[in-house]
Amino acid sequence: MHMKEKIGNQDIEEIKNAGPKTVYKYNFDRSDLISILAVLLSLGAFGVSIIQANIMKDQQEIMATQQRSSIFPYLIPNTGINTNIKDGIDYTQVKITITNKGFGPALLDSIKLTYNNKIYTEGNKLLFDFISNQDNLSFGDLSVGSFKDVFLSPGEEITMLNLLIEQREGQDLGSIYRIKLNYKYCSILKECWTYENGENTLLQ
Repeated sequence: MHMKEKIGNQDIEEIKNAGPKTVYKYNFDRSDLISILAVLLSLGAFGVSIIQANIMKDQQEIMATQQRSSIFPYLIPNTGINTNIKDGIDYTQVKITITNKGFGPALLDSIKLTYNNKIYTEGNKLLFDFISNQDNLSFGDLSVGSFKDVFLSPGEEITMLNLLIEQREGQDLGSIYRIKLNYKYCSILKECWTYENGENTLLQ
């Protein structure tokens, strides 16, 4: 029987077969360090360029929003009631107007007046029905504005309805406030809004 020789707890053959262990050593010279530094700098520059691109994009969006808002119209209706003297007679003047209080021009269309829950797209028909229901009122002047394709510059005002009502005791002008105005208008960028029930709403 062959007996294995041992040195300590290891067989001699295992020690011989194990051979020398390979040890890897990395020797960096200056050119290697310069190359690694160049790669790191390139990665840093790439990251900075991404951040700058995002900042520029945000700035462009802000500028575009500011430019758009600088040409937006904003139309506001108003019902004014004042005293007016004509030919020595005291009249109550009722004017329904629309004013462009925005920064840009507006194309006003789809104008509608509502009276007693009836919608009118022509001012003369509204005047006829309104006068027919006012037995206790005497009118000195009646006029209506255009209901189609009205262009308003910033600060411009148009009159949609103008009434001169002769003043008398016991007059009830409450019916005037039953006349409601609704309309649609657009900017030169073709962004449009509606005015209904006292609110301007952007159309999507």
